[in-house]
Amino acid sequence: QYYLELPSARRDIRWLRESVPSANVIRLVGVLWHDSTGPGDGLECSTDDPTSGYMSTKCVRALDRLIGEATAAGLWVILTARAKYAAGWGWPGEPDVWHSPALVEKYFAMWGWIAERYSTWERIAGYEIMSEPRTKDAAPERVASFMRGACDAVHRSDPRALCVVGPAPYYKAWNFDERVLLDRDNVLYTYDFFVPWHLVTADTGTGSDARFPGTFSCRDVYETWWSDFC
Repeated sequence: QYYLELPSARRDIRWLRESVPSANVIRLVGVLWHDSTGPGDGLECSTDDPTSGYMSTKCVRALDRLIGEATAAGLWVILTARAKYAAGWGWPGEPDVWHSPALVEKYFAMWGWIAERYSTWERIAGYEIMSEPRTKDAAPERVASFMRGACDAVHRSDPRALCVVGPAPYYKAWNFDERVLLDRDNVLYTYDFFVPWHLVTADTGTGSDARFPGTFSCRDVYETWWSDFC
């Protein structure tokens, strides 16, 4: 899992170039902010220091190196935040941006600082605000308002870049509608389409002969979400 080994990642760009020579952009999941609470979670980038954008020096140095390697190889970079707990995973045991205005303020400041840092770097395609919003109770309009605020922070520092956003929970395609649209330019919308789930993730009870198009049970199509659809 690449994001768990961010500071020690080696040769990934060279491997990518050799394996997929036609690739021209990478999604670097490197802003690991309120993403870990224990050793098993992996690297944690957040700090309480506003002078460094609430980002640890260790993470920033790793990002500088990895972004530099990617752009030197001719790749564009979308810098992505993975913010498991800030995104709503552990509420109410862990604070998240849907319930803590103070955490929202820090999150926006963090993105503004990052966008300012890389605003002069070449081949920065954009900044993905939160992969992925994990809340299941925040209204789509509230999620859009949060994304809009984060995009404001990004575009104040780097107006040329894309701001990448998606619906809650978990970028699910069936929640992607006009309620998530932002009234601005330079926005890239993303969503997950892991349907049928078991086939896409190679975790299917139908055996290795599963094909798409094909016939799947409703529970296989909407794994873990089946009660909403089946």
